[in-house]
Amino acid sequence: MTRKLVLQMSVSLDGFVSRADNSLDWGPTSPDPEHYDWIYELLKGAGTHIMGRRAYEDMSPYWPTSDDKLAPLMNDIPKVVFSATLGRRLVGGHSDRPR
Repeated sequence: MTRKLVLQMSVSLDGFVSRADNSLDWGPTSPDPEHYDWIYELLKGAGTHIMGRRAYEDMSPYWPTSDDKLAPLMNDIPKVVFSATLGRRLVGGHSDRPR
């Protein structure tokens, strides 16, 4: 069986994902309805969510208590978290050592 790998990522026109201070405040705070619906449908069909450690740590505390339409999908989908910082184990959505 062939499966699709889909990348969904917010990137600025000059190729950056975050500001130098790691803030993400440059991006849209609320996507337009068509984009939001596209994300919802994309997540509904996903078998696994692959993400980096920092993204996981930033997002994982939000979804369990959110009433956002995406929350049930984000909470239920299996996740694979990649990290280049060996020796850190994710515990309850957060690394067991400070950054």
